[in-house]
Amino acid sequence: VAARVSSVTAAAPAACIIQTGTNDITAGTALATMQSGYLTIISALVSAGIRPILMPILPRSDASYTATGATGRQKRFDFNAWLLTLGYTVLTGAVDAILDTGSPNGDAPLGTGRTATTYDGLHPTSLGAYLIGKSIATTLALLISPFSLSMAGNMLTNAVLAGSGGLNSTGGTGTPPASFVVERYSGASA
Repeated sequence: VAARVSSVTAAAPAACIIQTGTNDITAGTALATMQSGYLTIISALVSAGIRPILMPILPRSDASYTATGATGRQKRFDFNAWLLTLGYTVLTGAVDAILDTGSPNGDAPLGTGRTATTYDGLHPTSLGAYLIGKSIATTLALLISPFSLSMAGNMLTNAVLAGSGGLNSTGGTGTPPASFVVERYSGASA
């Protein structure tokens, strides 16, 4: 992931969500090496004026992860706890979104806890992606200034929506935008 950071810094977004580490656990990468790589990514983003938003390593239950046993689970917990010490926004709700809340070790076996949030113990189903996305959106909403997509607040001229407006009363007045296909916009109601 660190090798791809230059494409992010070149795009110059205001913020970047970092999600990495799960494959490091199954590869047997040392926790200190994982942390060092993560700090390299954060440093490159911060140096480019990009706000890092950290995603914890999500729970998983596929065969390669369960083969790591208690060591792999502990490494995930230690890494996620370490993220909280860095002073950046951490998307902890993403973990909670798919977590088996009844599991003492926090790993969600397929089809347990939040029903069917992954299809293979690692990759999210539509439900899992929705729950993760919803938790990310909730966190980002706290970080981003509110804005409105209201047409009333839009000062741009849009020819597709050009019409004479009119009144919304019995019978209606005005003309619809030329690009609209309107049926029975005048005359008696059906």
